[in-house]
Amino acid sequence: MLFPRLVLGETDFCGQNKSDQVIFCNDFQDDPIGLYTSENLIKDWPNLQTLSDKINYSSLGVTQQRVKISKFSKIHKNKVLEVLYPKNQFGPWLTGATWNMQLSKLDQKKSFEQLTLEYKVKFKKGFLYTRDGLFGGKLPGLMGGETISGGATANGRNGWTARLMWGQRGRGLGYVYYPDMKDDKYNKQACPRHGQASEDCVIYRNKYFTFDKKSDRKCLSEWAAYPYEFRFRTEHFYKIKQFIKMNSLLDVTADIAKHDSLQETFQGNRDGELKIWVDDKLLLDCTNIRFRDVPELAIDSLIFSTFFGGNTPESSAHPHDETIYFDDFIVKTE
Repeated sequence: MLFPRLVLGETDFCGQNKSDQVIFCNDFQDDPIGLYTSENLIKDWPNLQTLSDKINYSSLGVTQQRVKISKFSKIHKNKVLEVLYPKNQFGPWLTGATWNMQLSKLDQKKSFEQLTLEYKVKFKKGFLYTRDGLFGGKLPGLMGGETISGGATANGRNGWTARLMWGQRGRGLGYVYYPDMKDDKYNKQACPRHGQASEDCVIYRNKYFTFDKKSDRKCLSEWAAYPYEFRFRTEHFYKIKQFIKMNSLLDVTADIAKHDSLQETFQGNRDGELKIWVDDKLLLDCTNIRFRDVPELAIDSLIFSTFFGGNTPESSAHPHDETIYFDDFIVKTE
């Protein structure tokens, strides 16, 4: 399926999209052409957070000079963020760029119950999609709480992340860390009850959700049949739109008459939403996700996360340098 080509013009994207619903916008127009510096990063992405409690790092890829500002083309004055993925390397430390920006401070709120993130992305001509076995890589998204990534476990109280991916041969994927992933207690109960082939079992077992080209199936697992798969192609600036709505909570507070002190406890309902549009076409529509079990955990950060992964050279490293371009990031409360 071919999408209409998205052409970036010379207009002021952020200036044209000002509204009360916009809490963040970044179109890189104020940045100079050349290497993207730590000063540029701090200016463009306020309220940067360290990547983890163990590693005090908030500018991965920038300090390694893998990020720069370039022109969209020789004709257009529009500027884009250009990210390098060096050959024969994999993982966030050696490819791409990663940083977290706390959104809550931008709007003087602690967190958000629902948000929309939009941005544009283009894979450079020659990007290696054709080699069998390449795992793919990560794209930006939204998150809450701790940075749950790299095999960490989301337990409903610590955090969650909802990013995008390109998979083997450019397959589009939603990439979600959430409590109902593989091997949790619910899955062990749900799969025998519903059957291994049941949608209720398959969806809850995975962190990979396939983009659907059809209109009749929207929330698909990693094992979706080929006819339903969407695949990115090179030399096309895709408009990505991601919507997150947090799941509701069932208050199961302990009976104060039976305890010395009141202890508030909650149980997350499986009614959280993740929707993804590509070039304004809805390709992923999940309405049954449990992101959290506590009210303090909501949407509080944008995670700019792009790198080659898997975790082995055979599955992830490319034989030559690769480049991806990003532009026009905007976060809305609508």
